[in-house]
Amino acid sequence: MPLKTQRDASQAPGDCCAVWTVPSALRQLAESGEGDLVEELIADFQTDTASRLQRIGMALPAADLRTVCQEAHTIRGGALQIGANRLAALCHELESAAKQVPPVDLAGLFRSLLRNYEEVLAVVASRRGVALPGKPPAEATRPHGK
Repeated sequence: MPLKTQRDASQAPGDCCAVWTVPSALRQLAESGEGDLVEELIADFQTDTASRLQRIGMALPAADLRTVCQEAHTIRGGALQIGANRLAALCHELESAAKQVPPVDLAGLFRSLLRNYEEVLAVVASRRGVALPGKPPAEATRPHGK
């Protein structure tokens, strides 16, 4: 099913758009007949993000802050490209916090990041009408011992 690029009139203004807004570049691709490419870009983002979230989940209990920063930074870039702006902001927050000495509550930020990623997946699924690949299993992304 093709990507729905228009916001449903029944949605509250801050509803899904706060979680995911189709960027104009992707909207233009979809409207010009390149919907399959848009679907592929979104699926690639989901799969890549799932594996990066797993790496962050493993890096936190090991206090591997370099990996946390790198993965959060990469997720942030992808999130901005597909219109998951809140997810990008949370990644920036996690990346910044991991650079502080001592780091602030990274586990709490990571949980917020996971929750928002789940929200993005749900909104994208509702707008695509299909099941989404790349959803990380909750136990694989949860920091050990938390």
